[in-house]
Amino acid sequence: MASPCRPAPYATPWRSKAALAAASGALALALLASAELALRIRLGPPPPPPAGALEQELLLHDEVLEPFFAPASDDPAQLESRRPRALPERFPRRKPPGEYRVFLIGESSAMRVDRAVLAAALLARGVARPRVVSAGMGAYDAARTKVVLDEVLGLEADAVVLLSGHNEHPMLPPPSRLGRRLRQAGARLQLVRLGARALPRPSDGALRARMERRFIAAVRAMLRRARRRGAAAVVCVLPANLRDWPPAGELPLDDADFLRAVLALRAGRSGEAREALERFVARRPDDAMGLYHLARLRSARDPELAAEGFAAALARDNPDRTTPARNAALRRLAAEEAAGLADLEAAWRPLSPASGPGWEAFSDGTHWRPDLGASAASLIADALVKDAPASTRTPLPAPAGPDARESLALALAAAAEALQASRGPSSRLSERAVAMFQHAAQSDPAALRAFLADPRSVERRLEENRWSAPLASGLAPCWWGVLAHAGEAFARAGRSADASRLWAEAARLNAGSPLVKLLTAIDHAGRGRASEALDALESIPPGARESAVADLLRERLTGTER
Repeated sequence: MASPCRPAPYATPWRSKAALAAASGALALALLASAELALRIRLGPPPPPPAGALEQELLLHDEVLEPFFAPASDDPAQLESRRPRALPERFPRRKPPGEYRVFLIGESSAMRVDRAVLAAALLARGVARPRVVSAGMGAYDAARTKVVLDEVLGLEADAVVLLSGHNEHPMLPPPSRLGRRLRQAGARLQLVRLGARALPRPSDGALRARMERRFIAAVRAMLRRARRRGAAAVVCVLPANLRDWPPAGELPLDDADFLRAVLALRAGRSGEAREALERFVARRPDDAMGLYHLARLRSARDPELAAEGFAAALARDNPDRTTPARNAALRRLAAEEAAGLADLEAAWRPLSPASGPGWEAFSDGTHWRPDLGASAASLIADALVKDAPASTRTPLPAPAGPDARESLALALAAAAEALQASRGPSSRLSERAVAMFQHAAQSDPAALRAFLADPRSVERRLEENRWSAPLASGLAPCWWGVLAHAGEAFARAGRSADASRLWAEAARLNAGSPLVKLLTAIDHAGRGRASEALDALESIPPGARESAVADLLRERLTGTER
């Protein structure tokens, strides 16, 4: 008989796990609703989310918790990839006798590896029946890749190949089922955006240090889990576009030294520009944009010093690209955990100048050019099959310019970035969008002109991509921003006629745009046309976001600099 001082087991619904979970969830939602209301009262409504924010929430917090592979509807013995945006896959649930099953896991770089080419490379190295399955997913960090690893280790994996390092973010929480419930309740996005404005944040250095510790712990855990399950593991060291991919954001033109550097470059006085940027970096040593552009100016004369500058800029930039320090940690982890190592970064260094890799090896900031795909597969196969004969290795391709498909993809990515920067009342000039357009302008100017002349085609192409589809609906009112970015790219490429034409069209679409007027004035001033520059500055209203830069430029042109 139960004691009168203690309830009998299961006497109340609170001892039921389901009821307890439901009550806890309801309490959590109530607390979050209260917190959101308090933040709204204190701060006002949150700013609108960027285009694609909901898609990213689904990808990073919801879909990762669902199985990557599921039984095929027409044959339950076969598994298929069911995750949106994943590469199509179909393979038997039970591994056939003699099959060597390799899973590629990680971020979009894992999707870049050609499975058929890797299988052929393994076959050439003596693996009798290789099957390569892609379980990579764009935007995944190491924490999300770890969830995928747990699934593929249960699918009779003989080996896993990890391609991770580009998508680490200090403020990105790991995936959780509670987070998914909150998002489904409509609370997550609003609360996070409100809370980000109210809560004090640690220093950037503290955030990045925590992020690196979290990354190393996740990779180490994956390598150990694979070893415990009897699967070989290969760590890929990924390169990044250091030389030709600028930091996120816009140029700090409101600084007099940086503005002097821009004007000197437009006039062809690189020495004067370098001196101005050296003064800027001496005053602002942690400014990623200043470090990057100073490194570019140093590339020809002192490539080793430039390489240090590019690495320093990357370490202070938005952490969406791997860094030399993170790659060093991956090499160390592979050695400590007895994993294979496919060092793509080291193997591809001969392709680039000493200052660092750029467009000769990359299609954007992180993804290698398609003609390096065979080399990537060869390096991975070498890491999987020890002591493979040298005759099986794929030599590096000769450097080549982008083909028509690459140029179109780059222009489309630039347009998407420019559209994002041009939304809302405070438009800005994205340096990355300009860099992409500039590379396209230098590689194939006629193709870029045709691209910019057909906004309807651009809209259709944006709609085809799930990431950029939300931008397509706002293309028409922001198309002027695409033209403004492209005009700046043509101006930097020395094609002033194209720049003037695009800026004129941008001004027609958005009458009196201060940004377009400022870009036009800077170009005039850099080319020695002071009166035209002053005329353009006159139409920038005092309260505009660009007015501080306009005042600096006006002082320089009239000789009244302080």
